[in-house]
Amino acid sequence: MSLQNCEQQIRQGKFDEVRAFLKTQNLAKLNRSDALSLSNFARRTGLYSLAVRALWPIVRAQNLKITNPTDSEVSEYAVALYRLGAIREAEQLLHPLVARKNTESLLYLSWCHFNQWEYSKALPLLKTYGTQDQLTPYQLVVGKVNLAAALVMLKQTQEAQSLLAEIRVFTAKNNHHLLYANSLELAAQSSLQEGDLTSAETFLNEGWNLLKDTPSVARLYVSKWRAVLKLSRGETDQGHRDLSDVRAEAHALRDFETLRECDRMEVRFRPSNLELARRLFYGTPYPAYRESLLADGVVNDHDLGEVHHHPAQENNIIDLAGAKLNSESFMEEGRSLHRLLFTLSLDLYKPQSIGTIFSWVYPTQFYDPLHSPNRLHQQIHRLKKMCGNFLEVGEVKSRYFVQPKPGYSFLYRNEKTAAVSHREEILWAQVHIRFQNQAFRTTDVQEALKVSNSTATRLLRWALQNQKVTKNSGGPFTTYICRVEKMAA
Repeated sequence: MSLQNCEQQIRQGKFDEVRAFLKTQNLAKLNRSDALSLSNFARRTGLYSLAVRALWPIVRAQNLKITNPTDSEVSEYAVALYRLGAIREAEQLLHPLVARKNTESLLYLSWCHFNQWEYSKALPLLKTYGTQDQLTPYQLVVGKVNLAAALVMLKQTQEAQSLLAEIRVFTAKNNHHLLYANSLELAAQSSLQEGDLTSAETFLNEGWNLLKDTPSVARLYVSKWRAVLKLSRGETDQGHRDLSDVRAEAHALRDFETLRECDRMEVRFRPSNLELARRLFYGTPYPAYRESLLADGVVNDHDLGEVHHHPAQENNIIDLAGAKLNSESFMEEGRSLHRLLFTLSLDLYKPQSIGTIFSWVYPTQFYDPLHSPNRLHQQIHRLKKMCGNFLEVGEVKSRYFVQPKPGYSFLYRNEKTAAVSHREEILWAQVHIRFQNQAFRTTDVQEALKVSNSTATRLLRWALQNQKVTKNSGGPFTTYICRVEKMAA
């Protein structure tokens, strides 16, 4: 095998062979063109750390022998970071490229939004991507599949179904088996939204026949929707048994988002399970996902309340936002160790990757594949030593999570009513470091954090309430100055 034929091997689904070959390559001896190709192949076959290391000397390292990176090198490095979990840095790299209409970056930034369930933000990027002249037929259909996924998630069913019919014809004709199966699963999901159970069954049966002998995430998705189809038909007992089987397979494949979605379906079809509904809402860190739970009636404000204890009915309460155990501080609030605890407790479903942890604990620094992992491992060791009496830091395949020990529970607050949230603390760390010695406006915060005006305004309101900033309303613009506080690591 050579780098030149990896593309065809990947399209045929021969990922194991490609991975084995890529692991034998000496990165130091690659020319720039081959480094870009290797990073692309490594990323597409799940070797995300290798993908980052292949391009890091070109994009980030201070190497005087290397000229400025090309847009293609930066975009490929950014999507490798995204796959590694460093989404904030990936977005910062991709936004300038998107402004220049760089083709790959339109798709890659949409994936960053997908990761956070922000399909409305991904939609215009994918529509623009599909108009680019230089796309190959394969790249074009990949973009269309992603566009169809966004349309389905946004319940724009008529446009989604028309596009999916077009995709099925092309992928079947050109033997793109995985994309064809993906289009069947999306078509079934769209049919379920419309209440067309007969069409959903047809799509799912065809998808199952294609994938039943190949354990994969694609097969898992088909299994999930087959269980939902049974529940939608009123086959309650069998549907819930099938959903349990999907959970077990998702655990084995470490597909944490499918675990989250299984709980969503469980709550949807068993609305009396309020404890699971609260776990789903409070244990999901994505605002867009939480909003969809409320919009779809899966959960409601009355049942959610203002706080959630996980697990319930324990006597000793760990306040994650305030770094307090039974109202007594156990670490200094706002510093890097506290941000680490926040990050590890963000998601009750998905353990956090090293890239994700780094981007939240050190929000103003670039990820370094040679040194950042070791730096975080030292911080994780400190957290275990400091808090080992009442919480456990666990690891699943280089992903980390935190959970309370027996007799203790975490306190989560509803961000709509909470005075302090982990997200605001972490965002404010970036603002403080960026503007600590100068006046700034709401628009400056919006640009620095790459957030909406409403999010920037809400963050500044929180900062005023918590005495982290002073406000000057004189002159034509309102400006702010950070108060002196300990936010550094």
